[in-house]
Amino acid sequence: MGRELLIYADESRSRAEKFSNFYGGMLVESSHLEEVEERLRSAKREHGFDRSHLEGGDSEIKWEKVTEHYLDRYIGFVDELFRLMAESKLRTRVMFTQNAFYGTERVQDAYESLYYEFIRTAFGLGHCNPSGHPTGLRIYLDELPVHGAKASALKQRLHSLEQEPDFRRAQIYVPVRTVAEVRSHEHLLMQAVDVLLGAMQWRLNQQHLRLSPETNRRGRRTVAKDLLFRHVLKAVQRLHPGFNISLTTGTQGDPANRWRAPYRHLKFAPVPGTERANKKDPAPR
Repeated sequence: MGRELLIYADESRSRAEKFSNFYGGMLVESSHLEEVEERLRSAKREHGFDRSHLEGGDSEIKWEKVTEHYLDRYIGFVDELFRLMAESKLRTRVMFTQNAFYGTERVQDAYESLYYEFIRTAFGLGHCNPSGHPTGLRIYLDELPVHGAKASALKQRLHSLEQEPDFRRAQIYVPVRTVAEVRSHEHLLMQAVDVLLGAMQWRLNQQHLRLSPETNRRGRRTVAKDLLFRHVLKAVQRLHPGFNISLTTGTQGDPANRWRAPYRHLKFAPVPGTERANKKDPAPR
C-alpha cells in the first residue's frame, strides 16, 4: 500500500464578538495511525475518561465538558497529544477569521470556501512529498451542518483539491470515496480536535473574562477552562517560542515549515483590495 495521509477536521461557525469561522484539524500519516490511536486510547483510559460516572455516562472527550472535577484528566490527555506532535507523528492546525474582515453576509456565504481553503492551505501539503511518490489524502469531516446537495457539493469540492497546482506537483490524490463524514464519538482524534479548537475559540473570544451575574466573579467551570487553555498555550509555545494565538504562525523563512510544523494557526483574511470585488470567495493573506 502506498503512502496515505489522514486529516480529521471539524468547524464552528458560531458568530462571536471578535473571531468567527473556526476550522481545526489533525493530520496523521497512515504509518503512524495505529500507534497514535493506541497511545490516545491508553491516555484516555489512564486518566479515567472511560469510567461510567463521567458526566452523562458518556466518555466522549469534548471542550464543553471541561470542569474543575475533570481538569487533571484533560491535562493528562492534552500532554499525550503534544508528545505526539513533538515526535512529528501528529500535526495540528487551527484557522479562523477576524470579524473586522467579514460582515454577517460574508460569514453565511463562506462556509464551503473556507473549508476548502483550510484543507488547501493549513497543512502545507504542497511540501509534504519531496520524494515525489504518489500520496493519497483521506479527509474525515465531523458531521456537517449542511445536508443533501450542499454536503455533496462540499465533498466534491474537496475532492477537486487534487487539481490544485501545489497538490499536482506533490502528487497528492483525493479520491471522492476518501472524503467522508464521521461521528466524533467514534473517533478519538476528532475528539482531540474538538478540545484544542474549542480552547482556542474560547480564549480568542475572551470567554475567560465572563463573570457570573449572581456573584460577579468567574465561575468554577470558567476557571477550569482557563487553566486548561493556559496549559495548552504553554505546550504550543514549547514547540513555537513566541507563538501568538491571534496571528498566523510564522515559517521562520522556510515555506516548507507550513508542512513540518507540529502546530500552526492561520488567521484567514481577504487579500487587500479584493473585499468589494469578491464577496463570496475569500482568499488567504
